[in-house]
Amino acid sequence: MLRFASIVMILLLAAEFSPALFALTVQDAPEEGKHKVELMPFTFTMQKKGRLIGKVTVQAVLEVQDASKIEYVKQRVPQIRADFNLVLSELSRVRFDINRPIDPDLVQRSLTPYADYRVGKDVVKVYLKQALIEPNK
Repeated sequence: MLRFASIVMILLLAAEFSPALFALTVQDAPEEGKHKVELMPFTFTMQKKGRLIGKVTVQAVLEVQDASKIEYVKQRVPQIRADFNLVLSELSRVRFDINRPIDPDLVQRSLTPYADYRVGKDVVKVYLKQALIEPNK
């Protein structure tokens, strides 16, 4: 019993003093049998008529449908990020508005064809973890 208490205490201290390390360990565990690849957030400025009006932050998650293809998907993340960045920049110019929340379905529908192009149709599903527009002050 003492050994178990010591292990729990070490884990709690590790989580408190190095949360990034602990979060990475917890985050890598797939939920309900699905494997996921979390992309780093996309952050860019939003401009209208040459004026800076806000900052957009979008974070996407790729849910890999077949566990055997997770390494294949991870190898293509730089290409997927480049494609997603172009699409999100265009959406920010044409469809995003600082007075309305970002429509996650619109973003998901816009990104999915690019993910399908890079890794194959129905290999991954694109989900949004975060979609924010922060108005310029």
